[in-house]
Amino acid sequence: MLSGETMIKRIGTALGSAVLASVVFAVAPQEAVGTEYLQVAQSTEEIIKALELPPGAEEVDGLRRKGKTRGLSVEAAPAERPSMDFRIEFEFGSARLTPEAKMVLDNVGTALLSDRLSPYRFSIVGHTDAVGDEAYNMKLSRARAEAVRNYLIARFGIDGERLETYGLGESKLLDPDNPEAAINRRVEVTNLGS
Repeated sequence: MLSGETMIKRIGTALGSAVLASVVFAVAPQEAVGTEYLQVAQSTEEIIKALELPPGAEEVDGLRRKGKTRGLSVEAAPAERPSMDFRIEFEFGSARLTPEAKMVLDNVGTALLSDRLSPYRFSIVGHTDAVGDEAYNMKLSRARAEAVRNYLIARFGIDGERLETYGLGESKLLDPDNPEAAINRRVEVTNLGS
């Protein structure tokens, strides 16, 4: 039988762990490059807003334009796909998701099942820092993107046809001035349209 003091310490430790577990690493697109800090998990609603097509935007042959016009608009430009970077934690040197990563992905999965995002397909792109061999990082980034896809399919029943995976290794560093910085290790989710 545990003493009252031991019980209080264990409850305090559990509560502290729960509070810590409710905080996840997320790299918001507007975050200053080179800085890292803990940020409250992106809510499902924030993820939906970041990944949905803007109101009034329509896709025409890979081009997006505002409103409905006849023919192609001179102002039509290549579609800028809604995208969001996530700091997904993996076990060191592997594609095994950590409990913190699963917490982030639970919000992503819920968002992808929402009425506002369910009509769309998404790419999941893995990125690494520049620590290690370039070929190894490319392989690792692909494996990590695939791990995210597999988790979303298994946990949420998302149709695998909606999720494409790619690995870019260290080729698109978020902070090229600090190639070994943790901010470069991320997974980017992009709306590919319907």
